Order: sequence, then C-alpha cells, then structure tokens
Amino acid sequence: IFSDDKKEMDSIKELTSRYDIPQEEHILLRWMLEGPEEQVQKEMRNRMVE
Repeated sequence: IFSDDKKEMDSIKELTSRYDIPQEEHILLRWMLEGPEEQVQKEMRNRMVE
C-alpha cells in the first residue's frame, strides 16, 4: 500500500512541478480526489455490515 501511495505522490509532485501548480492547490486537488474515494469505501463497509 505504502509504495503505491509513494508512487502516486511522486507522480502528483511531477505533475504539479511540470505545470507549476501552487502547493495549496496541489493539496486541495489531492483532497478532492481522495475525499470521495474514502466516502465510497465507508459506504461499502457500512452496507457489508448491514
């Protein structure tokens, strides 16, 4: 899990430096992409429990 996350971070850093995206926007983008994914995972777990 950790290595994939590291790869993802590296690729995002590469993209942000290539397009010169400020750090704040970079964090916001990450949050926007990861937030819904976490919500979906929670929903799936809740449904499996019920």
